[in-house]
Amino acid sequence: MRMWKDRLLLFAATVAIVALAVAACGGGSSQQASDTANGLPGQLFAAHFVDSTPAHGQQFAQVPNQILINFNFTLADNSSISLTRDGVAVPVGAAKVGGERRLQLASDVTGVQGNGLYVVDYKACWPDRSCHNGRLAFRVDASKSSSYLDMRGRADVAVSMKDVAFSPARILVSKGAIVTWTNNDGVQHFVNTDPHPVHNYLPGLNSLEIKPGQSYTYTFSDAGEWPYHCSLHFPQNMVASIIVS
Repeated sequence: MRMWKDRLLLFAATVAIVALAVAACGGGSSQQASDTANGLPGQLFAAHFVDSTPAHGQQFAQVPNQILINFNFTLADNSSISLTRDGVAVPVGAAKVGGERRLQLASDVTGVQGNGLYVVDYKACWPDRSCHNGRLAFRVDASKSSSYLDMRGRADVAVSMKDVAFSPARILVSKGAIVTWTNNDGVQHFVNTDPHPVHNYLPGLNSLEIKPGQSYTYTFSDAGEWPYHCSLHFPQNMVASIIVS
């Protein structure tokens, strides 16, 4: 009798493993289908990848200043980043390994570029000199800037956090503008730079808990497009972006 019980347990475990494998394959197929529908190459995850800015599939109104990729394993200096726009190479600065425990790989976008599909190919190398390839893609469409509220010329700019959303969610401000976020909601919020969950694209743009009625202020001194979010409500798509010029 015990032998049959053991066999039944083994069978149940096998069925569970197969079900998980099928689910995983289905998820991958769904992502591939989504990428294909949006004209994106499939994302390739290097070992120990955590997050990035730009994120795969993200859309910008202007070319990002930098490509930033985070890992949970120490990187070696022979790691690299390359970038193309619609299949043509885009000049980027030398890839730099940095951050706490050397967990981030970054490269400045040095060439003046325009609209198009940008593909990032990167090589993450470990201290043992083994290397692992990864790929992600994002789009730039300057026409999207028309959906940003133009608040340039104002020294002080206000953003409300209400109904689990930033309002206005997309704004244009001048370099040196002081932006103040006020929590007009009934729950706590945060203001965090992308990407999630590492929050290090614009490291200074990271608040502590903002309770109802409280505010957080940040001065934008660097030009560029700066996506941010509420880390607590990121799953609810509480995201926003600021273009500084």
